[in-house]
Amino acid sequence: MKGKKRFVLGLVLAVLLIAGVSPALAQRGSEVGGVTIFDPYLDPKASGTRLNGTLSIYYQVYQSNSPCSVGGPLANMFITLRLNVGKALMTFEGSSLGICYYDPNQQIVAIQDFITNQVIPLIPTLFPGSPWKFRSVSNVVDGDITQICEPGYTSFFADIEIAVQ
Repeated sequence: MKGKKRFVLGLVLAVLLIAGVSPALAQRGSEVGGVTIFDPYLDPKASGTRLNGTLSIYYQVYQSNSPCSVGGPLANMFITLRLNVGKALMTFEGSSLGICYYDPNQQIVAIQDFITNQVIPLIPTLFPGSPWKFRSVSNVVDGDITQICEPGYTSFFADIEIAVQ
């Protein structure tokens, strides 16, 4: 119980201190001209076990002059996914360090790797390595890193549904 209180307190504190989201995700994370960054990976008709929950990403932006081909700073990406699994709510945590903050492809790959390697293997009713697809990404909460000073912190939240075969 003490761990849950610390997590909730930390999350609330982070939300209060955070001013935005990765522009790479936010730029197209919420609907912009009917297209989202997740669209190439969405399959609303994907079959399999449906799991839904909240994807939260916390960024620690730390280097303005980075070697990123798309320009912009480097960041550490900390991922939390809370999924409804049957009647239980399961929480998973992971990270991807040293990503290019403005590169949406690196961030999507990090999210996919996290779900494939750290989430699916820990769900008792699923087989490790099972293929899966995003069914939906909605209710995106985003902002803009320009509201904070670099280095800084920012976040991204969205409701997701995946289908695991």
